[in-house]
Amino acid sequence: MTPTTVPRTVRWAFFLSTALPALAGLVQNPSFEGPYNPTWPHYGSADSWAGANGTNDNTGPFHNTGTAVPDQGLVGFKQGSGSVTQDISGLDPTKKYWLQYFYDARANSLLDLAVKWDDAVIDSVGSVIPSTTQTYRFRNVPFTPTAESGRLEFSSAVTGDSTLLLDGVSIVQRDDGQAVVQNPSFEASGDLPDTGVATGPIAGWAITGTVGINTEAGPFANNGAIPDQDHVLFIQQAGSVTQTISGLIVGKPYTVALSVNARTGNTPQVLVTANGTTVLEKAVTAAGGTTAYQTVTGTFNADAESTELVISQTVADGDQTLLVDNVKITGEALAPLPPLIVGPSSLELAPGSKDSISITVSKERLARGASAVVLRSANPGVAEFTEVGAEGSVTLNFPAGADTTTLTAEIEGFARGLAAINVEDNGGHAEIQGSIAANVVTSFVRNASFEGSAVPAAPGYGAISAWTQSSTQNTGLNNSAGPFADNGDIPDRTQVALMQGNNSISQIIHGLTPGQRYWLQFAYNARNCCEGATPNLHASIDNTVIGEVMAIEPVLSGPYRLFHAEFTAAAEMAELKISSDVSNGDGSVVLDGVSIVQRDAGEIVVMNPSFEASGIANGVGYISADRILGWQMTGGYGVNVDERGPFTDNGTAGAQDRVLFMQNAASATQTISGLTAGKTYNLSFLLNARNSDAAGGTPYQIVVDDIVLEEGVQDPVGAGSSYADKLLSFVAGSDTAVIAFKSVPPNNEDQTLLLDDVRVTAAGAAATVTLSIESLAGNSVVLRWPASAPASLVLKTSTTLSGGVWDTVTTPPSVENGQNTVVLPFNGTRRFYSLFQP
Repeated sequence: MTPTTVPRTVRWAFFLSTALPALAGLVQNPSFEGPYNPTWPHYGSADSWAGANGTNDNTGPFHNTGTAVPDQGLVGFKQGSGSVTQDISGLDPTKKYWLQYFYDARANSLLDLAVKWDDAVIDSVGSVIPSTTQTYRFRNVPFTPTAESGRLEFSSAVTGDSTLLLDGVSIVQRDDGQAVVQNPSFEASGDLPDTGVATGPIAGWAITGTVGINTEAGPFANNGAIPDQDHVLFIQQAGSVTQTISGLIVGKPYTVALSVNARTGNTPQVLVTANGTTVLEKAVTAAGGTTAYQTVTGTFNADAESTELVISQTVADGDQTLLVDNVKITGEALAPLPPLIVGPSSLELAPGSKDSISITVSKERLARGASAVVLRSANPGVAEFTEVGAEGSVTLNFPAGADTTTLTAEIEGFARGLAAINVEDNGGHAEIQGSIAANVVTSFVRNASFEGSAVPAAPGYGAISAWTQSSTQNTGLNNSAGPFADNGDIPDRTQVALMQGNNSISQIIHGLTPGQRYWLQFAYNARNCCEGATPNLHASIDNTVIGEVMAIEPVLSGPYRLFHAEFTAAAEMAELKISSDVSNGDGSVVLDGVSIVQRDAGEIVVMNPSFEASGIANGVGYISADRILGWQMTGGYGVNVDERGPFTDNGTAGAQDRVLFMQNAASATQTISGLTAGKTYNLSFLLNARNSDAAGGTPYQIVVDDIVLEEGVQDPVGAGSSYADKLLSFVAGSDTAVIAFKSVPPNNEDQTLLLDDVRVTAAGAAATVTLSIESLAGNSVVLRWPASAPASLVLKTSTTLSGGVWDTVTTPPSVENGQNTVVLPFNGTRRFYSLFQP
């Protein structure tokens, strides 16, 4: 990493001293060891750090259980976007320093980290995800201050409900020409309690025996002047500390230097080895008083790009304590490699569809030799590489010095679920930037809200995950800061697709039922640019235009316009294409929230009725800071995949993939049109409650034009059961009506209402027949539908929703409480059931 010089307004400090003292500790509470709020989830503060939301131990929930805490017992956390800061003083602006820190992200998090010194960025890490190696990541950042004090800032910009985790922050003075040693002056732990014996890990070092940290007030570091800042390592009796040192050049010589001392009255022996070879060995005596520690040195030649450095106290007899500080390794070192870049972060597939991921190695890595990156699907039954090897993995080979640093691999989806793509071998890179998760969905439209990959560099031209583009030179992605999404309110989440001039985006839709009717919906707008260049928009299914909008003008402010068209499926698969054309000038269209839902003829239009327009939301699914297409939202809200959770933790909605959740006091409202005043309409929807909420269910209200149609308490339906199928009636007061679904827990308690499949039909129109399923004891299920339904309906079953064979269930129904009832055995294999009209 290239050293950075940062500007600083001069601050004056005056010292009166007869001798230059040892530098006091620069970072206070570097290991975030206090305070700890014992009340879950442990929100609070962190001593000396402004902006931290608290500390966690290894039980979480912000720290990821299973990942080792880097230093001692606690880590600091910052939930959401914001900064954690500390004012640092005592630096020498004529010298260079290393900032070192350990970091991670909470499970399901995605964030960008910027580290600043007095507002100047000195380090940045993009697309931070939870560590996949059960250890925190480490950064070493060279910088040069221009004053003796300044502000250290860790700034996190998050997607969804994401959390930054920090530990072991330290600053040490170091010159050029040194190999990186983690926590070289043992300042990352801060003050340890009691005698200073470490009961947890010491950042950067593996320890054996009785090892700890002392200040000059400690019982072990009881003589001599501590060489660097406040803390020293002690090794009592036989023991050691070990660290792997990377970035060495094979065959080059290196000098190891460290400051050592002994506890008063002790005569320990220090032994330093590199990959098992003795570098130095020396008897140590106490310096006494305020005398300086002695510096011991030794050399070794590197036999690999990394070496295991071990510092030991070898005298086994008696109570001998060795003191160690200020470890340095001088010699020519390799510059740290940029990270291996993987993406896109989210790949959406239908069962049977394919898409590609990309892996980018650094040119710096290939300059050192060939690189092989090994990938493996964590769930091959859900998604797998199309060219997987016999060992179940894929290897991408990058020749030494190659100009091409990016390779791709194709993945095919098989069944609904999530398959993480793990990097088993990172090809020699120290870090990985980004992650890949293959989401196999049964939603008709994949990457509906265009959030599946990040916005490319300005002006936004580039690939759109899950979509085929006529050109990547004039199509791509924008957010509100982009030049194409330059007016209006983005209708769903934060990104939109752009089409400039005569272009198109398309996608193969899977899982349609031939002969059934569907709605295609999305939001659109025009770029506020280029007077006279008004674009046209066309939507087609298998090259048949089903809707178009001509001469689109920008909305300038407020919501985008909404598109609605209907079609009848001719086959199980169809190509959806949305295209733009401009007859004159540079006109552009932006799109968002594309969805397809099955609806019968005559149903009243509800925009985004099954909440599929948002796609897969990051983290736990929150969208609360942004919009959901078609709905005016309040409170805490987002979308989850049906049955996957964490809010959709029970029951089966069965209406494609997405379910809306409303947490605490929240609401979803939409104005529908096309009604006839005085006419009665039916409002149907699916309702459920989160299972892990407070006992007693979630109170709710259903309101139309300020009239409460129903209020009650929704209990969780339970695993394997269908959502509650609600049917209410209302009389239209005009040609429009405002429908609202509200979660109304008392005292804004943490309770969550789940909503899906909203429909409005005229009373007397052919009613939707609801088929429900419930698991029974003894490995069986019961299916029910109204006995009043047409007798011609046939119950069928299949193992898949996409292109499978539907077999007739031969068990005849019995009528119980006005419901046709069929009880069937269940052997654990996932099955789908549907009623068919011959």
